[in-house]
Amino acid sequence: MGIGDGTVKHLDGHGFPVRAINVGERSNDPDQYVNLKAEYYWDLRMRAEAGRILGLTDNRAIGQLAGIKYRQNHRGQIVIESKDDARKRGVKSPDRAEAVMLAFAEVQYPEPRLWVFNGSRYV
Repeated sequence: MGIGDGTVKHLDGHGFPVRAINVGERSNDPDQYVNLKAEYYWDLRMRAEAGRILGLTDNRAIGQLAGIKYRQNHRGQIVIESKDDARKRGVKSPDRAEAVMLAFAEVQYPEPRLWVFNGSRYV
């Protein structure tokens, strides 16, 4: 259960299609990434390098993104620095960087459907 668990439950309880994301889960490409966190941050990096991120003007988020460290493990997988290791370097929580990363994450959602408000909830 992460910090967003309450929001996920609230939206789900109102009938919205939501998918909780645990970035510690297995990557969609486990040969290249150790987990989803590494996969999503690396994808964000590739988007930025290709000029496919526009309008990001939050200097705090930009600074947090620029400060994220990565390495390759013994299997050649990309590993993003843990929050604990970042704290040891004096870095505070990368909350804004994580928000940007999750906003661009390519996530599989349930099949789309038309949501209609029936007066008390969406169905």
